[in-house]
Amino acid sequence: MIRILCILLIFQMSLGSQTFEEIKSSGKYLWGEGSGSSLARADKAALKDLISQISVQVESSFSNIVKEENGDIEEFTESVMSTYSATTLNQAQRKVEETSGRTRVLRYIEKVNIARLFENRRLKILDFLSNGQTAEEDIRIGDALRYYAWSLALLRSHPDVNTLSAQLNGQDLLLITWLPDRISALLQGLDIRVNSADYDRSEEKKTVVLSILYAGDPVGNLDYIYYTGDSWTTRHTSVKDGLGLIEYFGISATALKDMRLKIEYRYDSRSRVDPELQDVLENTDLPYFKHSDVRLPLTVQTLGPVKMRPAVTVLNSVSDRQARSATDRVVEVVDAVKTGDFDDVVQHFSPSGAEMFARLLKYGNAEVIPTSELKLQLLELNGQTIVRSVPMKFSFPENNREFVEDVIFTLNSGGQIDAVSFGLGHRAVSDIMSKSERFGSIEQKQQIVRFMEDYKTAYCLERIDFLESVFADNALILVGQVLKQGENIDSMYSGRLKNEDVQYIRLNKSEYLNRLRRIFGTNEFVNIHFEETEVRKVGGEEMVYGIQIAQNYHSVNYADFGYLFLMFDLNNVKEPKIYVRSWQPEKNAEGRIMGLEDFLF
Repeated sequence: MIRILCILLIFQMSLGSQTFEEIKSSGKYLWGEGSGSSLARADKAALKDLISQISVQVESSFSNIVKEENGDIEEFTESVMSTYSATTLNQAQRKVEETSGRTRVLRYIEKVNIARLFENRRLKILDFLSNGQTAEEDIRIGDALRYYAWSLALLRSHPDVNTLSAQLNGQDLLLITWLPDRISALLQGLDIRVNSADYDRSEEKKTVVLSILYAGDPVGNLDYIYYTGDSWTTRHTSVKDGLGLIEYFGISATALKDMRLKIEYRYDSRSRVDPELQDVLENTDLPYFKHSDVRLPLTVQTLGPVKMRPAVTVLNSVSDRQARSATDRVVEVVDAVKTGDFDDVVQHFSPSGAEMFARLLKYGNAEVIPTSELKLQLLELNGQTIVRSVPMKFSFPENNREFVEDVIFTLNSGGQIDAVSFGLGHRAVSDIMSKSERFGSIEQKQQIVRFMEDYKTAYCLERIDFLESVFADNALILVGQVLKQGENIDSMYSGRLKNEDVQYIRLNKSEYLNRLRRIFGTNEFVNIHFEETEVRKVGGEEMVYGIQIAQNYHSVNYADFGYLFLMFDLNNVKEPKIYVRSWQPEKNAEGRIMGLEDFLF
């Protein structure tokens, strides 16, 4: 061991003793040189010079793409290589000289090590590809388009753009052809129909409800903009469970005979969470996919405001009288939201229900989505009547986001609305309710759905009081983050789930709630959607569960997709407790996410 250390030391000393000229003339290195009044300026100039030298080495790799775009290969290559600057800083060695107030910097890297510069990007290309395939399987078409497009953008910035392949459908296929073909196939496979079109004369407003399917199933998520008659919307509209929305005002509400949508696939705004990806999207172009531009005739139209008729499905032992009373009250509240006149429905709420309903109305510009038939489901749970689900749209004037949510009303034994919440997606509810009878009774599975909907709603409506009550005082809270090279990882916690690029910060209850208070205080909105749900029971007759769930998170300045794990106790359904909460940005190398097996009880 001592001999090895000595050899390394001698090598480093001999390398360090080389002069600028010896390094430049050796023929072993690619190098860049810069000078300036400060180290930072000189280093930046040297790095830029080094990148230009590397560009010459890989220029021919991009010839096919440049021919497609009829561009300048030297300009394109230098633009692409500029997106590798952060990687180059970590790989390239540096030599500094200071004379007469000027700093001179030499950045250099061995020619044999050039390939290492591109390895991290290759891995990210394949990671986005894998994420896209998972999203496609779950009918999260918006996520699938996003991951495939991001994978394609990174691929077009990689020197192996024409040769990089992956095992797809049992074959080794080139990504440069597979990715654009798959994006086109997803866009072509969308089945977009006009469900209803409601024209309100008093407001000169037409509301079009869209049904959006893929392979016969409702699309889990998708974003689009649409043409209003004189311009394109700046706000992206999000699809939830196959339901989309378009609104026209004034002359456009009656004059337009067809509608145009542009389906989002680049998701530039969401790339901000990854500076490298954002840099690539800004410096390279993606192909145009003609099927992202959709034109549909407006064949369905109903003049005058539609009276929403309830179609009620009773799921368990709700009596006819109880069902009629609950339905009537919810319909009255829905009509009040449409008119903005709440005087006649105030008595339908308990104090806590009124407070939650006020929060909901303040959550963006709340609007009921008009449909000719309001499909409601009723069930009795914990002595309460639950009415699911009223589709509503929430938009935020200072941001380009709209969300569709299913709003759920919970009535107490006295018939007053005691709580409102946002529903889980159809996929998440189905994943929970389809568990076998050995897992639990229908009522126990409904308790899990109810708990997860309350949990989701607490974040959207910023209910710190609920979160404070539901987290156990000694709860284990882990927040995963992807580490950048060279980042300080002191005081970070790593569990049994191994991933070299992800570390877990352990927070106590107070630290986590204070973090949430800061997030709520600086954002106009927070919205989360759940998918890919897997629930397990800890064991025995106790109602203690572990749930692994994919989470889409949106706020004003930040958006991400990751995996949430909760271990919670529903033995006392009126006072549920969370013992473990962890979040990780990605699955580990084996495709696992944190779960019950990672903790000792």
